[in-house]
Amino acid sequence: MLTDEEERELMEEEDIPESTAAGMNGSEPRIGDEEYMQKMILKLSQNGWDADAIAKELKISVREVEFVLKTNE
Repeated sequence: MLTDEEERELMEEEDIPESTAAGMNGSEPRIGDEEYMQKMILKLSQNGWDADAIAKELKISVREVEFVLKTNE
């Protein structure tokens, strides 16, 4: 599971405002959520996470994770 510190580091690295990231936690989608999600998927994958673990952490489908990974190869 992604710790609060790891999430903050990822947001700082990608310069993503916390208000955008907060929108991913079940509230209405906000501008930039899709881009943020793609960056998180790629970053977690680079850190050795598999598609199932990423999907579970980000609460999205495995197919969506696989799609993002495949389109960014």
